[in-house]
Amino acid sequence: MKREKNILFILTILLLLACTACDRSTRHVTEHLSQAEGLIWAAPDSALHLLESISASRHLTGKEQADYALLLSLAQYRCYIPVSSDSSMIDLAVEYYKDKNDADKKGAAFYVKGCILEEYSKDIPNALLTYKEAEKCIPSMNDKHYVARIYSSLGYINQCSFNFELAKEYYQKAVQANIDGKDTVAQTSNLLNLLQLYHIFHDTDSVNQCITKLLQFSSSLKDSILQSKIYHNIAVSKMYQEKYEEAESFFSCALHISPASPPYKTMSGLAQLYIKRGQKERADSLFQNALLSKDLSLRAYIYNQLYDEAWKAENYKKIAQYARLYI
Repeated sequence: MKREKNILFILTILLLLACTACDRSTRHVTEHLSQAEGLIWAAPDSALHLLESISASRHLTGKEQADYALLLSLAQYRCYIPVSSDSSMIDLAVEYYKDKNDADKKGAAFYVKGCILEEYSKDIPNALLTYKEAEKCIPSMNDKHYVARIYSSLGYINQCSFNFELAKEYYQKAVQANIDGKDTVAQTSNLLNLLQLYHIFHDTDSVNQCITKLLQFSSSLKDSILQSKIYHNIAVSKMYQEKYEEAESFFSCALHISPASPPYKTMSGLAQLYIKRGQKERADSLFQNALLSKDLSLRAYIYNQLYDEAWKAENYKKIAQYARLYI
């Protein structure tokens, strides 16, 4: 009898220890998921490291499994790690939250699914449908980071599809969500997209307002790549407005701070400016340097510019040469 009591006592202790270990493991997962969620926008690489450190990830179920799938897929996407669209990972989050009364998580799951379809599968029709599902959640969403990115993604797809009016409306909504969420970096990116569209609509007042806002942000940004993009795009705008001295000044700023070595796209833009100013030799020199770029679309653009200049000069030998290179 005494032996049986001892066995029962030992089993009780073991059960309590197992429950304690399980509770600790649950708290560990919950804490890591919460920390990763806090880092996902500012430091996605750190978020990814935290998520990959969850040793019990294969044994997660329910909400924890869905949140893990959502955050891991988003972290991989933001760290430029290819994610297969036929992977069931993000679908776990979509399936879990699609019938739940949690607009933020439901919208986030559809948004990330759309990103994967657009970026890695190039399945634009289904990406658009998925983003539209995310958009339906926006009226009840509180997380402005996701709201802004849903609008921005819809703006980009419509811009690429030449639906410029709709693209403009979505980018404007994204900017407002960026303001509400106090996300200066994302707001800057959306303003750069709007700047292009305002030129298409010949909306000079909006172009100038956009440039003013971008210049206000540029000095506070820590991202030199984004700063360079601001100056480059403003330079292009000034060139279209035939304000060539201002354009040259902004191109020079972009060249000075660009982390690219060398910044071929900005070189090409400055070369185009020199053509407009009749400085052909300086333009040719920059174009030839920019042709060292591995970017095929940029090189095609340069050959097209050189072809046009050769045509104006009636230099038939170069016309044939640049036409062949362009093709």
